[in-house]
Amino acid sequence: ADEFSGAVLIAKHGQVLFESVCGEASQRYHVPNKLDTKFNIASVGKMFTAVAIAQLVQAGRLSYDDTLDKFLDASWLPVAVSKRITVSQLLNHTSGLPEFLSRAKARHSS
Repeated sequence: ADEFSGAVLIAKHGQVLFESVCGEASQRYHVPNKLDTKFNIASVGKMFTAVAIAQLVQAGRLSYDDTLDKFLDASWLPVAVSKRITVSQLLNHTSGLPEFLSRAKARHSS
């Protein structure tokens, strides 16, 4: 159980140089990993998102101070809410968005 279980892909300029899988997708049922196995990456996506946002800020395509109303219309999030939430707050997990969405869901389910 201490061995690596997953997939490795190395690419350069869009060209795959190496790909390999090992281990099991399900240790309980002994299902081997395959190249098309879906993996739960949990919070790893947060790091990739933060780096992508930093690159967009560096390129001048957005600012940490931009508010969500710049990117989302009212069908996604009420403007009164989206005007108060910044990119920086999302990255720092201080937007209050989860609480807002939980309250909105509770209102619609009653």
